[in-house]
Amino acid sequence: MLTKSFMATTSVAVLLIAPLAHADKPLPVTVFNAPSQPVPVSGTLNVGNSVLPVEVKNADPIPVSVANGEGSREIFNISVDLTTGGGSGTCTNEFVIPVPAGKRVVIENVSGEALLKQPSRLVAVRLFDSQRDVIFVPAAAAVAVSSLTGEFFFGVAGQQTHLYSDVPLRACASASAGTSDDIIVIISGYYVDKT
Repeated sequence: MLTKSFMATTSVAVLLIAPLAHADKPLPVTVFNAPSQPVPVSGTLNVGNSVLPVEVKNADPIPVSVANGEGSREIFNISVDLTTGGGSGTCTNEFVIPVPAGKRVVIENVSGEALLKQPSRLVAVRLFDSQRDVIFVPAAAAVAVSSLTGEFFFGVAGQQTHLYSDVPLRACASASAGTSDDIIVIISGYYVDKT
C-alpha cells in the first residue's frame, strides 16, 4: 500500500513539475487577422524583439504598416518655483509654456505642491490662454505640519490631461493668503509638428 501511495504521489508531483521545466523557454506567437477584420494602419512598421523572431504574414500584396498620427515628440517637463503673491486666491506670478513655430504643445500633467505658513493654503494651479482658464486644478485638503520654524499647511494639486494648444499657455498657482513661501508648479507634456 505504501508503495502504491508513494508512486501515485510521485506521479502527481512529476506531472505538476514537468510543465514548469519548460516555462523559461519562450514559445512563438502567431497572430492572424481575418480579411473581414483588417487593421486600419498606414506608414511602415518595424517589428522585432531580442527573444524570438517576429513574423508578420499578410495574404494580400498590400504591405502591413503603421503610423504615429502625431509624428515625432519632443518631451518637456517644466518645474517652476512661484511666490504666492497677494493671496486671496489670485495668481499674481505666472510663467509661460512656449509653443515653438510650426509646433503644437500637448499638456499631459499639471500639478503643484506647497508648504505654506499657516493660515495660508494652496488654492489651485491654473493653466490658461489669453482669454480664459483652460485647466483649473483645485488643491486637495491641506495637511497641517508643525516644525521648529512654525506651523505650516502642506497642499498638493494635480491633474492628468491631454490638452492640445497651438498658442502659448500660462501657468500659475494661488494661495489663500499672502506669504513669501514658494509653490512648485510642474507642467509636463510634449511638442509635436503642427499638421
